[in-house]
Amino acid sequence: MNEKTKTMLGYIGIGLAAALISGAAVWAIMNGQAADEMARAETAEKQVQELEAEVEGLASSLDSLQAAAAAAASSDAIANTDAEPEDPEPSSTEDGRHFCYIREVVNETGTTMITVDYADMLTGDEAAAAAAAAGQESPPPNDFFITNVNPLLREFPVRSGIDVTLRTSADGTDPEGYTVPLGQWQDFFVGMSPGMEIVQQVPYWIEIEDDVVVLIEEQYIP
Repeated sequence: MNEKTKTMLGYIGIGLAAALISGAAVWAIMNGQAADEMARAETAEKQVQELEAEVEGLASSLDSLQAAAAAAASSDAIANTDAEPEDPEPSSTEDGRHFCYIREVVNETGTTMITVDYADMLTGDEAAAAAAAAGQESPPPNDFFITNVNPLLREFPVRSGIDVTLRTSADGTDPEGYTVPLGQWQDFFVGMSPGMEIVQQVPYWIEIEDDVVVLIEEQYIP
């Protein structure tokens, strides 16, 4: 083998070695990139799993909130069953005697109409228990306690020509009471007689027959 051939074979060997080295380098780089890609894929999969868990948790929380909101709405509907209407209800109650506050007195087509707010005047043990529940002195002074927990208003016509029994006047109170015609009492109520506006604030007993008020009597308060 001559020198020229040896030289050529040497060059070929060096070239093959360089190619092998380059191939090995490329293979190593590709393997490294593949490992990196696999690591990133695993990380992404974990993040997706974590996000799915968070979404499931949020969905569960939303379900709980919706259930609580539905329950609250149901409770509000029950609690507001007796809420005050925009306008007083027409008379729809049993005949008899009722304790109340009178909120309005008007004339409608020649008939006196009163709007009433029923209340309860309790005495004895009932008064003591109600006062304690309201955080008031118990037993209450003078052994009575007035509660008014239902804001529902009712409207009734008043029989014409009746007298109204009062126990307050511009000069104070009169336990025995005195009577005034219905029209005069209405004048007191709407403020046409100075000093008698008190009749708007005192409690009354009314008596109803066939959905018509036939008696109005102020309750004496010591």
